[in-house]
Formats: sequence, C-alpha cells, structure tokens
Amino acid sequence: MGRPLTIKDEGVSLNSDVGSIDFVGGGVAGSAVGSDITEDISGLQVETPLGDVNNVNTVFTVSNIPKFITLNGQIVYEDNGYTRSGLTITIDSAPFTGNVLRSHY
Repeated sequence: MGRPLTIKDEGVSLNSDVGSIDFVGGGVAGSAVGSDITEDISGLQVETPLGDVNNVNTVFTVSNIPKFITLNGQIVYEDNGYTRSGLTITIDSAPFTGNVLRSHY
C-alpha cells in the first residue's frame, strides 16, 4: 500500500486511513493536480428565494421547483414544512428575522 490517504469534505479532514474511494452517479467530475484529487459533485443547485425575511412573511418565490428547502440550516420538505403552488412556496411558520432560507433543486 502507498502513503496514507486523507479524505476531505470542503477542505475538512474526514478520514486519513482509507482503502479506496469510488465516486459514482450523475454530476460527478474529477480532476488531479499533482497527487491531489478533487471531485466536483454538482447535482444539486441552490438559490435564495425572493421574499421578506421579517418574522412575519411566510410566502416566497423561487425560480425552480425545490427538492427541499433549508431554513437556517434545518431541512424541510414540501407538505412537511412548506407548501408549494407553482413557483410560490409558503413556509408553515414564519421564519425569524435574519434566518437563512435556501431552495435546493
């Protein structure tokens, strides 16, 4: 076996004693610079929905139908945290001022 291999996620070390890695699926592309390998997994896009985050508003507009949304880091799904009509999403409860809302599609 060769030298130790360290697995990183966005630059953070996950494991330094790995036998092998196999990235599969759509949206996966690898590149090498010297002995460093980078795998780009771009199957999920993120957008910030339009609408006021003011502790009152629950209605937001998206450009793409989301697979899920995150509200200040918490994942919520359609009919279990928000409802959707076309490109309008309505969150079940008003977000707090300053929360980060993202749509993942």
